Amino acid sequence: MTMGAIARRITRVITAVVCVAVSVGVSVATLHVPTREGGGERFNPARYRSDVIADTVINHTTGVDKTQGTGTAGSPYDNKGYFPEAGYTPSDFHAPCSIWTYRDAESVWNCQVSGLQDLDTSSPHVRDVLSDYFVKLLDYGVAGFRVDAVKHMPPEDVLAIKKLVAKKSGRSMNDIWWTQEVIGDNAEAAEIQPRNYLKTGQVNEFQYAYRLKSLFSNSLAGGSLSIKDIPQNITDSGKASVFVTNWDTERNNMTLTYKDGDAYRLANAFMLAYPYGAPNVFSGYEFHDTDSGASGATATSVPDIDCSKDSGWSCTERWPDVHGMVG
Repeated sequence: MTMGAIARRITRVITAVVCVAVSVGVSVATLHVPTREGGGERFNPARYRSDVIADTVINHTTGVDKTQGTGTAGSPYDNKGYFPEAGYTPSDFHAPCSIWTYRDAESVWNCQVSGLQDLDTSSPHVRDVLSDYFVKLLDYGVAGFRVDAVKHMPPEDVLAIKKLVAKKSGRSMNDIWWTQEVIGDNAEAAEIQPRNYLKTGQVNEFQYAYRLKSLFSNSLAGGSLSIKDIPQNITDSGKASVFVTNWDTERNNMTLTYKDGDAYRLANAFMLAYPYGAPNVFSGYEFHDTDSGASGATATSVPDIDCSKDSGWSCTERWPDVHGMVG
């Protein structure tokens, strides 16, 4: 598939979605909230806006273990830093090094996470390329962005990129919805904590998901944490995006997943009712190990979502207790 064909497909998807009343966007995909199962009162979608949110990876590119190759759109790359379609050359990347500690911000910002080539986001050229990418997605019709691996970039770099996006697109910074993956850990450097990225947009509040697992896996009345304590000492509600699980945490046993049955269902309904943060409902596919892919997926494609019984997909947004709470 060529770059042009991919662009046309993305545009068609977004155009189709904005004609539907309710959706949750993930990676330029949408999860539709259906009518109630089994008849009865129908959920009225007309009161809700439909948006597509793009999941963007801007800190790094391919792994250095891949000497060279060709992307699914036909664009070549290598592990020296040559990405001609994107406009990157080796000078656009930090010198190769591995993160030696998360207690040193410079190590986290300037070295390779999991062996992935690390872009120098302080470079005007890199900022220009990345901001053009965001603007192109906005022109396609996306409403905003989930930005991956944000704590691996200095806060001032991320803010500068968003300012460029606003300037080039003719939008206000506040009109570009922007949530950031910043996994907080008090044992790590103070400079990479979520609070440092709040000037740019929301941050994913991972502690919220961890606390839900603790509460809903055990007695709600037991332990040192109660429901009213959930928002304590974490990101302010207006700047937090929250979830019960996501595509990373479900694989490392840090959060509840569809495998937890009723506890998972209850936690999702609770999240949609509890007055904290912007809730994100995760729908994905069943997995059996850390690297499991979707049923029927290949190296270059993933089949359309199939929410029928025993399909291998976990369509959380279709559960009555979830879309009922959205309503």
